[in-house]
Amino acid sequence: MSGQPSPVTPPTEVGWPSAAVTDHAAKAATIGTGALAAVIAAHFVIDLYAGYTAPFQRYFHEHFHLTRTQTAALALPSSLVVMFQPLMGLASDRMRTRSFVVGGLFLGMAGYGVAMPLAATAGASTGYWIALAAIWAGAIGLAAYHPQGAALSGRASSDRWGGAIAVFTFSGSLGYGVGILVPPLFIPEHTPWIAVVAVVGLATIVAQRAVPRLRPPGEPLELPRPGEVLGQLFREVRPCLGVLLVFWMLVVLRAATLVSFQQFTSIYYGEAHGFSPGAGAALVAAFFLIQAVAGLAGPRAAALVGNRALLVASFLGGGLLLTSALAIAHAGHLAASCALLVAGGAALGWSIPINVAAGQALLPRSAALGSGIMIGFGWGFGGLLTPLTGRVADLLHSTEAGLFFAAALTIPAGVLALLVPRDRS
Repeated sequence: MSGQPSPVTPPTEVGWPSAAVTDHAAKAATIGTGALAAVIAAHFVIDLYAGYTAPFQRYFHEHFHLTRTQTAALALPSSLVVMFQPLMGLASDRMRTRSFVVGGLFLGMAGYGVAMPLAATAGASTGYWIALAAIWAGAIGLAAYHPQGAALSGRASSDRWGGAIAVFTFSGSLGYGVGILVPPLFIPEHTPWIAVVAVVGLATIVAQRAVPRLRPPGEPLELPRPGEVLGQLFREVRPCLGVLLVFWMLVVLRAATLVSFQQFTSIYYGEAHGFSPGAGAALVAAFFLIQAVAGLAGPRAAALVGNRALLVASFLGGGLLLTSALAIAHAGHLAASCALLVAGGAALGWSIPINVAAGQALLPRSAALGSGIMIGFGWGFGGLLTPLTGRVADLLHSTEAGLFFAAALTIPAGVLALLVPRDRS
């Protein structure tokens, strides 16, 4: 996200960007099984912490008496920071230091894993601002970690490279899904487990000592010049800007829908239908995880019917399923509503890899940059639109109305998908 997508999270890896092997990494020695396990464990842990956001948003909404717009605004730092992840990836490629992994993991743990739970123990007057600062710190950690973490997983030996990337990606999705379930298990008696999750994070940081140096001994640290990084970004994007913009806008609209549902589903089912925090978190976790599972089938489906047809069906079908879920929940059919909600998440997640692949295909000299623009910049920008969902809900005094608005964004996305080239590759 990612994800995602994360806190987005993001989708093929929790909403967050998947970095391919860079020129520097390709020249580096492969990493062993122990180092690979440390990198994969770090991805699970940092995305687990990011998964705390949605359950705590519900807690803050109920106990700090926040408006829906204020509740959505809590997650804005994640969206803002992840938009700059492509630049952070380019910087980490140039500098080749493990500081991005270790520092990112520490900030994710300190922000999402420690400071945000502590904010829940404070009063509303200070707790909101502590939570906002915590999410800022965690978001910066996520953005720093993901490009280099993915690049390190790509340094597995050639005979297991594809499997390493797949496991790395899945570990992030699994971590985020598990993280959604953790806070409701301990709220409101949350103080004792803050130390427990901190120990898990610190142990994972120590495990990164198994990761080999990224620069040869004696090679100086090369700091990137901002103008050079921005110039490279402009040179890569300019030749394919039109088509890239279409795919990017699809990511933005999908993210606005999915992130809105991640943030407000538990709140809605709690307010309108009496779901406990645990039941709401389980529904959100299922909604998120099904996107990662469905995405595995996307490339094969696109090969059969073409990218355009898949994207149109994904958006319009997903929007119809989400709208139906809300409509029948209003009628009291909660089990069917939950099933349709998860199915809607699957339909929208089905086409996520198509956008990532398009970014990499349009920018073949920098696959990491292509992925970052699609999932990092695009998903982050879409996340910035989620306060609109909260604002609609506040104006109409109905979280359900806000979710109907978010589901309706799939209609312009489905129409926009008609502009995608017919190329089936």
